[in-house]
Amino acid sequence: MEGSVSTAPGQVGQATTFDGGRVEVGTGETFGLSQFTVAAWAKVSDTDTGLRTVVARQNPNASDPFQKRTFVLWFDDADEFFGAEVIATRTAESNGDLRDVTADGSYTDGEWHHLVATAASGGELALYVDGAQKGTRSIDGPLYTGPGQTWIGLSPGQDRPLNGAVDDLRIYDRALSASDVTALYDQTGGGGGS
Repeated sequence: MEGSVSTAPGQVGQATTFDGGRVEVGTGETFGLSQFTVAAWAKVSDTDTGLRTVVARQNPNASDPFQKRTFVLWFDDADEFFGAEVIATRTAESNGDLRDVTADGSYTDGEWHHLVATAASGGELALYVDGAQKGTRSIDGPLYTGPGQTWIGLSPGQDRPLNGAVDDLRIYDRALSASDVTALYDQTGGGGGS
């Protein structure tokens, strides 16, 4: 943990709260997965300051770290929605390699929301919020799985700190199905649970 990070009661046990700090999960030369799922509970309030990171894995040593991004779950508190993004078809470091999906609706309510991004090389990126699919985007090639660091509450190499809380972060080595996502939401306190 670095910076302003603490714990508080969460959706599933204790949550980590952020006010400009981060939790470093790990560093690796390769992510090594051609498909994966990233899931977390997040709670944010409206501060109207722009993009904020829930969790991200990217290379902070790249000239533009987002161009060597494996994944990010983020929140735009100016427009009040959640989003997910990956880099695909690693032909050049350009914006054309970005694949992203955003959720409609306003989530700056200070309540817990369950975020899930699933991604598969040659398949699609999908974003779910509170057990419901919010959109998909085709991935027409391999996902970027090179060197990177995984941080909660901040994107490696970028200044997009979260003012909020994160709980029950999970990374799976497969793309969960829609029914798997709904079951996970229900099992971890969604749908009228804890």
